[in-house]
Amino acid sequence: MLTQEEISKKYSEAPPDVQALVKDPDVYDAFHLIRRTHNLHVDAAGALADLITALILGAVPLAELDAHLAEALPGVDAATREKVRADLNEHIFKPLRERKRSETPDLATVYKAALIEKLGGTLPRIEESPAKTVPSVQVPRESIVAQKLGVSPRALQTREGDGAPQPRSGAQEPSPTSTPVRYRSIDPYREPIE
Repeated sequence: MLTQEEISKKYSEAPPDVQALVKDPDVYDAFHLIRRTHNLHVDAAGALADLITALILGAVPLAELDAHLAEALPGVDAATREKVRADLNEHIFKPLRERKRSETPDLATVYKAALIEKLGGTLPRIEESPAKTVPSVQVPRESIVAQKLGVSPRALQTREGDGAPQPRSGAQEPSPTSTPVRYRSIDPYREPIE
């Protein structure tokens, strides 16, 4: 366990925000709640307060918490020490961690501040260009019909009036009694494109 002098030295070396966490009234209230809940003796409560301070200052790694709790609370059974450890986490360290996360700026803000500092106090104004649009393309109806039929668009032509697909000019007009025109390039097993 750390001595009072070692804790004082760590406290003086700590950044101001960590020093503020040590003196935080919420930590103080949570400590007294844990002390009263588990009926800790005054000496054990003092050792626990030193341990909490050392943990906040980073002088004691959290991995060694169980060993330090056993040292700080020698007359307390293991089940009670486990409950004290759970209460420390729930009432002190978890709220401190959440508060620290909410106070920590996001990465973009940190980068922006560093860039402002590097550029001498201001960011250059970047003009945004309007979004470029792609001109719309009119797809001829013949291309769509040809795609659905599975033939080349050149295989079909439209009449000016009705727009119905017709065979290329030069081909014979089918008579109403004759069999329908079958295009050579049509695959009868091809599934239609949807």
